[in-house]
Amino acid sequence: MKTNYIHPKLLFRILFSLLITAGFVACSDNDSDKNQIPANEVKWNNTSTVGAAEGYLGMVISGVEGTEWNAEIIDGSDWCSFGYSGSVASTSGAVAEGLNVQYVYYGANTGQTQRSALVSFTFDNQQPDTLMLIQFARDQQNEPLFGRWAELPTYVANSNYQYVIHYATLNSEVVRNYSFCYDKNKKAALWVAYPVHSAYLGSGGRTDAW
Repeated sequence: MKTNYIHPKLLFRILFSLLITAGFVACSDNDSDKNQIPANEVKWNNTSTVGAAEGYLGMVISGVEGTEWNAEIIDGSDWCSFGYSGSVASTSGAVAEGLNVQYVYYGANTGQTQRSALVSFTFDNQQPDTLMLIQFARDQQNEPLFGRWAELPTYVANSNYQYVIHYATLNSEVVRNYSFCYDKNKKAALWVAYPVHSAYLGSGGRTDAW
């Protein structure tokens, strides 16, 4: 019976090459991970639109650990505050390890019109970001208008379904962003609907440089 024979020196070269290649790939992956610097970012937790009842909403802060930040309520400080009790219109801190959340507390809206508040958020040596908080009026419902908005599917009456609409600011106007149907039993969205027509399309450019 014929057997294949590999010279020990050749076998050593093959194994050595494989080890070098594996080490290079591993080092490259680690170096790539280390070079990925997280971007400083602040956003509302889940939504920027709340009901008429009093409550609170979290701003989720992420970025480079140790980066200092400042937040100020520049509009709506008469009904919004960074403190649970009393009026606190400004606060500051630094990005820490783990989850960073700054809460904004708001009072009940007993009026007949919705209102909005503006929070200016600034990371150290960066341009400020402005976050808008919208609170509905006393009798206003935060539900999609079935039969009037073309992007919506047929309404289904079900006590387990929760219909919600999210608003956003576009060209200094508050417009609907997306609507969704949440199934409380399955704990998941059944559908999400976005309006897509000329009034909602921006003029931002793009780049193919990946």
